Amino acid sequence: MINAKFIGAAICFIFACLLEIFAIIKYFSFPDTRMVQIGLIFAIGGAILFICAIYLYRNRK
Repeated sequence: MINAKFIGAAICFIFACLLEIFAIIKYFSFPDTRMVQIGLIFAIGGAILFICAIYLYRNRK
């Protein structure tokens, strides 16, 4: 049986990957100061989701 925390970790990991990819695209396609700030916010959000995914995966028992 798959644990609910494992599913939560997988969802967090997928969303973090999507946010990081989106931040990279935003950063390189629009070298504008405002877009760089938005990309930085997405990158920080992705990093927080990565940390949540690792925490949920480590404590899935």
